Amino acid sequence: MAQDERAAGGDRCPRQAHRRARPVSAPASPSPVELTASDGRILAGLVLEARGARGALAINGATGFRREFYLKFAGYCARRGYHALVYDYRGIGASARRPLAAEEARMSDWGRLDMPAALATLAARFAPLPLATLGHSVGGQLLGCMPNHALARAHVMVATSTGYWRRQRVPFRYLALGFWKLHGPLMLQLVGYVPQGLLWPGESLPRGVFLQWRKWCLDAAPFGPGLDEELRDSRYAEVRAPLLSLSFSDDPICA
Repeated sequence: MAQDERAAGGDRCPRQAHRRARPVSAPASPSPVELTASDGRILAGLVLEARGARGALAINGATGFRREFYLKFAGYCARRGYHALVYDYRGIGASARRPLAAEEARMSDWGRLDMPAALATLAARFAPLPLATLGHSVGGQLLGCMPNHALARAHVMVATSTGYWRRQRVPFRYLALGFWKLHGPLMLQLVGYVPQGLLWPGESLPRGVFLQWRKWCLDAAPFGPGLDEELRDSRYAEVRAPLLSLSFSDDPICA
C-alpha cells in the first residue's frame, strides 16, 4: 500500500474508503482529442467521459510511457465520476514527429507547454467542473512548470522523485548510470535518438529529451539552486492547491 494512503487512514477506514470508491456508471469509449500547446504544437490525446461527472482529471505520464498505458486507470476514474484525459507528450508516441532524429523536443517542454495544454483542454471542455492533475514520475516533477497550474483544485503525484541515480537501489542505480553514461550517448551518436530496446524498454526518446533528463538525473539537486537557471519561468513556489504524493516501498527508483 502507498505510504501516504496509510497515513490518510486507508488501513483504518476500509468501509468509508469502499463507499468513496463506489462506481458511478460505465464510461464511454475513449474519444480522440487534439491538444494545442501555446507554441502551436498539436498533441494526440484520448478522453474518457464519465456519466454524471463530478470532476475532470488530466493524467500527465512518465518518461517513455504512451497514453495507452494509462487507459485502464483512466477508465477506473471515469467509472467513478471523473472525466479523464490521457495524451502523448511531444516526441512520444502519436505526438512524435518523424523521423525522430529531427524531433526538437526537450523534457522541460512537457511541463512548460504540453501539460498546460492538457489542463487547458479540460477547462475548455468541462467547465465548470472542478479539475485535478495526476502526474506519474516526471509528470509530477514538472508540475511547477505549468503557467496555468492554478486551474486545478488539487494535484496527485505518483512515484515522483528527483531521479538522481545514487538514490536508487542497487543494482538498479548502476544500470541507470550505464544508461546515462554509455548506452544513451552511444545511441545518440549512432541514430540521433535513444531507441526502444532491451536496455531502454520505454518509448524511443528524442535527443533533447534524453540529454535534459540525463543532466537532471546525474545531478544530486536538479531542483535546487540551479532551478531558476534551467527553468527560468518555473512556478513551483506559486503552487497552493492541495497535493497528495504517493510512493511505494518496493519501488527501486523512488522509494
